[in-house]
Amino acid sequence: MGLKRLRSWISLLMLVRAGRHFTLTREALAQADR
Repeated sequence: MGLKRLRSWISLLMLVRAGRHFTLTREALAQADR
């Protein structure tokens, strides 16, 4: 279990969370425009 693998896992998790947050924000803005 290396530090490199741990860091890659953390970065991947952050990417997924950021993507989900971006999608939710975009949907909320689209609904607010209507």
